[in-house]
Amino acid sequence: MKTLHFTVDGLGITRTFLQKYVEEIIESKSDKVTIYACYEFLRIIDDNELEDVIEQYVINENVEVITFEDWEKECKGMFDAIFQTEKFKDLVFKYKKKGYGKLAVV
Repeated sequence: MKTLHFTVDGLGITRTFLQKYVEEIIESKSDKVTIYACYEFLRIIDDNELEDVIEQYVINENVEVITFEDWEKECKGMFDAIFQTEKFKDLVFKYKKKGYGKLAVV
């Protein structure tokens, strides 16, 4: 039997799990502003910014290794870090200004 070798792209896997978290968790529990901001954040974030978010998550939660065995818990921690970034706050403001929130910003 032939053996296959895989190379793991940690950032790629992280992006996939964060996307899944938005689809399965955030969409069912959040308002449109937060949902739209999450999707746009994941679309526009570059690798360095994602690494910064992961680093902040590791510091906040005192994490030694990310395995995604409990992917919901790990993604929640990463989104807690994302929600604190200026980029995410700017996206929330952008969508509120467009009128997607309950109280639009004028």
